[in-house]
This record gives sequence, C-alpha cells and structure tokens, in this order.
Amino acid sequence: MRIKKALSLRVTVSTLLIALLIQNATVVNAGSLLCSDKLAQAAVPQDAFYLPVNKALQLGSALNEHGVVRLDPNGDYTRAFPIKMKSNQALYGLAGTKVPDIVISAGAENVIVSDIHNGKIVFPASDLVTSRNCFNRIRTSIEIKHAKLENNLFTDFQGGIINIDNSKRGYIRNNRFIKTMTHTAWPALTILGNSTEPSYGNHFVWTNILGPMGDSIIIDQQKNITFTGIDIESWQMKAPMDYPAAINVSNTDFLSIFMPHGGNLRIESAQYFNLDAKKIFLMGSFVKTQSMPGLILGKHVQELLAINTLEIGHKAENAETKVTELFKNNEPKLFDNWKIAENNQLSSLSRPAINEILRQEKVVYKNWEKPKFLKIPNPLGPNSQNILKVYENASESIQSLIDRQNIAKLEPGIYYLSKSIELKDGQGIVGAGQDKTILVANSSDMDLIVGANHINHELKSTWFVLADLTLQGGRNGIHHDTEGSGGGAQYHRSVLSHITFRNMSNAAIFLDSIYAWDNNFLDNINFINCGTAIMQRPNTLYKGGDVPGTTYMDKNVCYRCQFEHNTIALDMPGKRGNGLNAFIDSQFKNNGKVISAIHPLSNFFANSIFIDNQGNPAFETNKSLGFVHTDFTQTIAGSLFQRYTLCNGCSFDIRQLDASILTDRKDQKAELNFFINSKVGLSVSKRMHSGLILDSSNNDPAEMLGLFINNNKTTPLFTLQEGR
Repeated sequence: MRIKKALSLRVTVSTLLIALLIQNATVVNAGSLLCSDKLAQAAVPQDAFYLPVNKALQLGSALNEHGVVRLDPNGDYTRAFPIKMKSNQALYGLAGTKVPDIVISAGAENVIVSDIHNGKIVFPASDLVTSRNCFNRIRTSIEIKHAKLENNLFTDFQGGIINIDNSKRGYIRNNRFIKTMTHTAWPALTILGNSTEPSYGNHFVWTNILGPMGDSIIIDQQKNITFTGIDIESWQMKAPMDYPAAINVSNTDFLSIFMPHGGNLRIESAQYFNLDAKKIFLMGSFVKTQSMPGLILGKHVQELLAINTLEIGHKAENAETKVTELFKNNEPKLFDNWKIAENNQLSSLSRPAINEILRQEKVVYKNWEKPKFLKIPNPLGPNSQNILKVYENASESIQSLIDRQNIAKLEPGIYYLSKSIELKDGQGIVGAGQDKTILVANSSDMDLIVGANHINHELKSTWFVLADLTLQGGRNGIHHDTEGSGGGAQYHRSVLSHITFRNMSNAAIFLDSIYAWDNNFLDNINFINCGTAIMQRPNTLYKGGDVPGTTYMDKNVCYRCQFEHNTIALDMPGKRGNGLNAFIDSQFKNNGKVISAIHPLSNFFANSIFIDNQGNPAFETNKSLGFVHTDFTQTIAGSLFQRYTLCNGCSFDIRQLDASILTDRKDQKAELNFFINSKVGLSVSKRMHSGLILDSSNNDPAEMLGLFINNNKTTPLFTLQEGR
C-alpha cells in the first residue's frame, strides 16, 4: 500500500464558513438561513466536537461547552438527560443516531438538529419568537403549543406526528417543511391558529401521510397555507375519525394545493378534501375516485379554482360558492359551477375573483429564495490543491472495516478500488468530506458500491448509508441488482448525503431489476459527467403486481442536488407508476436530456434551476410533470417540453432563436400543457395543441392573460366585457 504525506490545514469554523460562502457560492440571496448554509457544507462537520456513545451522559454539558457536537452514526445516546438547545448550538447524528427528547429554547436562533431519532422535539409556550433554525433528517414528533415560530426550515421529517396548537395564543409564520412523512401515526398533522395573532406563509413541499390509524390532516385558523405535492394513502386504518376527510381545512383565508395524489383503498366512502377556506387553488389533482363525494366545500368557501383535476364527486354547502374547473379529467372543457361553460369561455365577471386567487398564489412563492450552491469539489482535477494519502487496492481493507463496524468511517484519502464494496442492510461508508475522501474505480467497467442482501424470494425493506465522500470512475457508482441486492430488495429510508458522483460511464445510481427505491432522501448530491445520473430498469419479465423485479421508484426526494454534464439526468421508464418523486432546490445544467419518464405519478420539480439542457424536448414523459417556482434559461438550440406540463410560477429566459419552450414537431401533439402565473408569451400558444395560459395581473384584473387552446385553436378564456 502506497501512502503519500497529507497536507493538514487548520481553519476555524467561522473562517471556513465565510470563505466558502464568499468564494464558492454561485448564487447569493439574503433570504437564506445561516443554519441552512452550514448544513450545505457536510452531512457531519469534522471540526465539530466529537462525543462517543460511551460518554452519552455528557451530551448536555458538551453542547453547553462546545456549541457544536457530532455523535456516532446509529449510536444510542438515550441514557443522557433530556436536552435543551439554545441559540447557535448544533447537534449532528447520522443514520439514525438516537438521543433523548429535545426542547428548543424560546427565542432560539441558528439551532441545528440533524439526523437524529428521538421521541419528540418540543417548542414551549412563550412570547419570544423562535426563528431561523434548521431541523434536518429527524425521525421524531414535533410539539408546538402557544409558541411563536418564524422562518424555520424542516427537511426530511419522518414521524411521529406534528402537533401545532396555537389556538389560544402564538403563531407560526413563513416556516418551510420540505419532505414531511408520517406512517400510521395520527392525527398526522395538526395546525391550529387563532384570530388574534394570525399564522401565515407556511409551506409544505412534498408531504406523505401514509396509513394513519385515525385522522390525517387538521388545519384551522390560518391566513394562508400551501401544500406542493402531497400524497395521502388509506387513512382511518383502525381508529375512529373526528374529522370527515383526509385533508380538513377550516377558518382559513387562502389554501393552495398543487399535485395532490392518493386515495383510500380500504374505505370506499372516504372523503379526500373537506375544505372551508375562503379561496382555494387546486391544480394537478390525481386523487382516486371514491363512491361518496371526495370534495366537500364548506359554507365559507367563496371561490375554488381547479385546474387539471380528476372528478372525485363534490358537494358545496353554500349555494353562493363559485367553482371554476378547467380541463377536468384531462378533457379540454371548462366547467362553471359544475356545468359546462358555453363556447369554452368564462364570463368576464369571474375574472376579478380568478385573478385574486392567482395573485395570492404568486405571493405564496414570493419569499422562497433561489438555491445557492457551493463549488462542486473535484479533488482529482488538474487544478486540485489537495495533497491526500493514496491507498492502492483499498477494497479489502474498506470491506473489512464495514464488516466489523457496519458503518465505516474513512479518513481523508484517495482510495483505489479493485473490486466493488458490498453493503448489507444498515451498512455504509462515511467520509471526511467530498473533497477529502475519494473512492476511485481501478477500471471503467466496475461498480463501486453494490448491494449484498440477496433478497430474491421475498419482498423486504433494507437501507444503506453513504455520506461525505466522492465516488469517481467506473461503470456505476451504486448498482442495486438481482445478483447483489436481490430482486425483492426495497431500499427505504437510506441515507445519501453530500456525495459527488463523477465520471460514471453508465450511471451514478442504477436500479436494476430489484423491487424498489421507496421513500429515500438524497441531499446535497452532485451528479457530474455521468452517462446517466439516476437510471431505472424494471425486470423485462415484469407483468404487474408487487413482485421481485418491479423496480418502482416512489417518494424519493432530491434536495439541493446538482446534475451537470450528464448524457441524461433522469432515465425512469417505470412499468408500474412512480409516485411523488421530487427534485427540490436543485439545479440541472448542460445535460443531454433532463428526464425520460414513463408512468410518473405526481412527480414534480420545485424552486429549481434549469440551464442549457439539450434534447428536443429536454423533458419527455407520458404523464404530467409538475414545475413550481422554477427558472429556465436556454442559450442553445432545442425545446424544453412536448406534453403533460404543469408550470406554476415558472420563468423562462429563452435567448436563442432555435430554442423554444414547446417543441414544434408536426407529427406529435403538444397537448395538455398548463402555464399558470408563468411568463411564457403569446407565441407559446401557437405550438400548443391543448392547454391553458393563465397569468394574473397585479394592477388591473382586466389585464390578466387568459388563453384556452384546443385542437391548435386559441381563444380568449374570458368573454369580453360589455362596452369594450
């Protein structure tokens, strides 16, 4: 084994943070959180004070003395006393590190709780405002009662329940919840406000409520609340319900729901929506039909605007409620209060109300800052300044460490692999950083990481851990196939954090004839110069049902990921539906094609950036894809979309004469494209076979843009006002 001398640099945490933010950030936004910027640096910062599990009783004192503490991966610290966290304190676990209950001090700022499992995190009653804190990869319950929370970030919540009770005093404002998942717990999500101290601006991006035994979502007394991408499945599994539906909203001014999905397969009479908000925006609903009305509108509902939704039965308790449905059941028709509109036009009298709904919808995304990214590490690049230890033929030593410790912690170095690293259930590798720990394939036809569970004759969940390292060269970075993982392997709640995949000839991640990837959170992942970033290949013999080889992808979230210079970023030809996969705060740049997908169900991109991706179109799919608050820049030839596009609040900067938003292929229909609150220009309608262009006006509702397109014919959505 050859070892080169390591270069050791000692830098304070504050100096390192300032240098990285100033020199390496490609986008700077004053709205970002300091705690979020810190989480972008590493899954586990190596300069944090390390507390081994055998010193668990010192956890509280370690936090008070050192401020930032890291714990053992999957370690059990529950014998420590309950923890009270204060401003500027941070606690890092990994892969299910267990800790006691946590209380967040009232008024705390810049607290980080990352990758821990515990019973609950409590925000106690107080008139102090707790703000600008980050909670990442937490498996717990959250209790907020009569407290004030503003501008906090929750990412990858796995509960447990979320119980927010400000019914007497307190509020929550402008908090963002990205990837919220509960399983069997109930009520899964409760948010109660009061009329004296209004709550508003809270946004749930990707929410999965899976099989709650009783009630699902209960919301009361909010100025506004937003759900972007939500799937609720089989509520009221056993316990009786106090509320009639999966989503129950009351005493609320504005409600926005984008791409809801799911249904109750156990109770045919179950309702999905029980909504009593004054104004409601509903778009891209793929909720399964129930035998009873699935949509109940309460007596205070003034206006519902529904775009591209499925009919699930409806009931309005107030005869004055105005319901406008556009392209219901994927048909180019307009419905005005349940009746089809003549000539596919709405009365000009409805324009102000629809304009107000869309205007409020714009406000929802106004304060969502665009993602910023650190410079992608390239430790083996020609300009690299790293001098790292080099380990030849390191496969055997790494495998031996994994077999002894399950989760191997590797020191800084360049590790050359002559054979694949095999990971069984719960095993993994944690490096010292993407620029510090590099695993390199010795040949271009080998896989770096493979599964080793051999689950072939049953369906079984498994998981693995990779964090803070670079995988480079080889055929596949991660290869899950029948030979290693087994055809029945379902990868679930795996930990993939702060990884760079570089120069994989086939794919960075290759799912090959296994059972599934289901509910995994991939954060701060870089996919650079690979054949494919994420590749899905169901077994060619798959004919249907839940069997080995299905290779479905459900509820996987990429957060703050970068896809650059890949031949294709996402190659997802599912044979079974791929439900609620999402790409949030991510960037796709200079890829040959962004996505080729078959059977994506409620898949969406949120607050993401697309720059100069090729393909004609760059997005190719046979089902709807959602895009929310997303920016597209195109300075090269080619088109973005062909069909089944739901754009809500998107911006387009098309700078090349041979570039376009929609394809102009005469042999294919550019159908079912919806551009809502998206600046696309009238020229787009000339390429559309069917769809809508609808954009609100901040000044005069009469100036709002409304176009209805069917069979290549464009007509105004609203009738002309008399006298104009």
